[in-house]
Amino acid sequence: MAAVASAQVTITYQVDITDYLANGATLAGTGIRAAGNFGDNGAVLGGTTTAVANWAPTDANSAMTDLGNNIWSITVDYPAGSVGMTQNWKFVNGDWGTNEGAATLADCGVDDGFGGINRAFEIPAASGTYRFCWDACFQCDGSEPMMSFQSELVKGLRVYPNPAVSEAQVSFSAAGVNQVQVRLFDLSGREMVINEVSGNGNFETVLNVSGLNSGMYVYHISNGAEVLATGRLLKK
Repeated sequence: MAAVASAQVTITYQVDITDYLANGATLAGTGIRAAGNFGDNGAVLGGTTTAVANWAPTDANSAMTDLGNNIWSITVDYPAGSVGMTQNWKFVNGDWGTNEGAATLADCGVDDGFGGINRAFEIPAASGTYRFCWDACFQCDGSEPMMSFQSELVKGLRVYPNPAVSEAQVSFSAAGVNQVQVRLFDLSGREMVINEVSGNGNFETVLNVSGLNSGMYVYHISNGAEVLATGRLLKK
């Protein structure tokens, strides 16, 4: 079981329905929903005290937000006591009957007892964003689902502009930390940029991406002993 955090954990769940639609599905008028045992885990809508109901895709609080480009998103806050518990859920197109659950989820899910598969996720001690392809354990390009991770040490992290053309400013605070490395990797894992940054708990640096090809990159912020945050940066 993961270590228990001292404050709530914020998790953003996203689903990419590009392939789902390409295979002939029609988007429901009420859009994509998230249905799972959220209530059992004490989940509330991100930034609110509004509980997310258990297994209720038509409930208003189960609605996901259309981010454009066929990406749908929902953010929930979990109490610290839920860290290490299992979140089961499905992405649902409108209502039951047009939902995930294919055998392709077997590697990241569990039998739902009705001939399908529920997604299964151990609630982590750190906030983050996770994106999945519909009925898949990974993103639609085959990459890992984690889009971002942020430890409790890191506060106020900003990486902007994102997308970036020539430069991206990185700023954040981390109490008790005096030096960090900010690295940028391409999706094959090659290190493209590294900045050594000193500060007395407050850090600012500029990533020079002017010489990089357009595309998606992954940034890592570490203090030498551990990774403090990760995320994705789009280079135009």
